Amino acid sequence: MSVRILPLLVLAGLMFLLARAPVAPGQDKEKKPPEAPGQEKEKKPPADNDKQAEQKQPPPDVKEAYEELKEKAEKEYRLFFKRPETTFEFWAAIRFEIEDGKFDLAAYHLKQLLDKQPAEKVDDDLLTVEANEGLAPFTRLRLIAKWSADKAVQEDATQNVEKLIQRVTGALERRLGDRERINKLIKSLEGATAEERVYAQAQLKRSGARAAPMLVAALRNTAGTTKSQRLQTAIVRLGPEAIAPMFDVLRARDATDAKDVELRLALIDIFKRAGDTRAVPYLWHVAGAFQYPAVVRQRAKQALAYLLETHVERLTGGQVALTQLADNYYQNKVKFTDPKRVPVWNWDGKAIPEQPVVLAAAQADL
Repeated sequence: MSVRILPLLVLAGLMFLLARAPVAPGQDKEKKPPEAPGQEKEKKPPADNDKQAEQKQPPPDVKEAYEELKEKAEKEYRLFFKRPETTFEFWAAIRFEIEDGKFDLAAYHLKQLLDKQPAEKVDDDLLTVEANEGLAPFTRLRLIAKWSADKAVQEDATQNVEKLIQRVTGALERRLGDRERINKLIKSLEGATAEERVYAQAQLKRSGARAAPMLVAALRNTAGTTKSQRLQTAIVRLGPEAIAPMFDVLRARDATDAKDVELRLALIDIFKRAGDTRAVPYLWHVAGAFQYPAVVRQRAKQALAYLLETHVERLTGGQVALTQLADNYYQNKVKFTDPKRVPVWNWDGKAIPEQPVVLAAAQADL
């Protein structure tokens, strides 16, 4: 090989190697021409979102203390629950928030419940709650010492608890003392089904002393019949509260009243079967007063012997026994369930008053 060809071969080899060499990153992209003056993109000023996020928004201007609670409640119930609308839903919401420790929201729902209209429908629904749960869930609301840190809400919630209890007890009193309802229940004691009779018995027991005037009237109207016997059995099952107003019926107001034999025989049997010793003073009067027919006096003595657990022949004279009883009252030896409120029902010869005269123990002793 000639000397002149060798440099050409070396030059060709170098050119081959350069063609095979890798391209540096970015060198394969075509460069863009510089933008003309005035065509540069305007740069946005730096965002101050971070500063805005750090700044707390001022609290909304509220007109009433309950507005914040309303927003809080609406947000929570919008996310998780259905907003309460009915009485039962409000009551459920109140109990749920109390169990969850959110007493301020419970106070808000309590206020909404009391403001709900029509009030008569709300009261009927509250009575349904009371029939299923009793009065205890309502009275237990008094045990909540702190409803809210807001003074206005706290005071209002405390007052609303008392309003709720008064509404429930007032509605209950009206229903349990409703004369028309009680008379329907008395008729239902002769119902065709066992369920109807059991329900009537239970509801009359709830009415207690309020049902006594109508029960006595029913005894007079059914005197001497099999219905009277079944009615007597039902009255015995009603318990002491329903029986107490009937004691004074044994005392006749005049000669005509004293001749009502069937009524007094029925009452004497009721007191005996109930084992109610509170009837003893009234039975002593009937047993010793000759204005009553002999059959009534004899039945009264038998009831006395049964209640005093002795024999008829061992009974002391009525005057002696009544004097001793009067002295016990005078000496304040007789204990009353509630010394401040002693109900007294006075028989007028025709009916028992629907409302008793309420006396203090000092007056009742006389």
